[in-house]
Amino acid sequence: VLFSIPFGRVTTFSAVLPSALAAVGTVGLTYYLGSQLNRRVGWLAAIILATSPSFWYEAGSATIDMLLAFTVMLTITALYFRDSCQQPIWKTLHLAGAVLFWVLAFLTKGPVGIVLPAAAWGGYLLLKKRVKDFLLFSLLAVSVAAACAGAELLIAWRQGGAEFVREMIQMQLTSRVGQKENKPIYYYLIGLLGAGGAWIFWCLPSVKRLLDQWRS
Repeated sequence: VLFSIPFGRVTTFSAVLPSALAAVGTVGLTYYLGSQLNRRVGWLAAIILATSPSFWYEAGSATIDMLLAFTVMLTITALYFRDSCQQPIWKTLHLAGAVLFWVLAFLTKGPVGIVLPAAAWGGYLLLKKRVKDFLLFSLLAVSVAAACAGAELLIAWRQGGAEFVREMIQMQLTSRVGQKENKPIYYYLIGLLGAGGAWIFWCLPSVKRLLDQWRS
């Protein structure tokens, strides 16, 4: 709606523009985070992402998935800023930004907007063996999830009463877990392989080296 205001109506361009801009922003953030290792990693990460078939397709589609990816990346980047910053005031501001972007990710596509940043940053902390930081971050994640879910259910209750709340919980959770036919456990693995396109084959030697390092 916002991007269609200048045109006076919804057009193909105005419908796709949010996804395209979110894709550009996501590639830029990917480059930045990768370049914290070195510039070569940053450029490779950005190029691999930008040329992956699924990413390219979503960038040119009127969907909410690219906006979700962008808000998730904003959340992770803000958490990284906070983690690498030394000044208390900036740590607080970066944390506030991370929570704001986290909430926006939830508003974009529901609970998955909470889960993805939590899994990414929580996994990073565990790989670094920062158990105390992981536990504190887990408390933050639970608090953000509870606040978002509570606010959503409160709005639903005020709009449609207890019956509407029950329907929302069923739609978002119980029907997905127990009533609808679920995909097999390897579904997302196949999806990731397809999304990566030809880059998957290029990455296989790197995966092998990573596993060898992990075992040693």
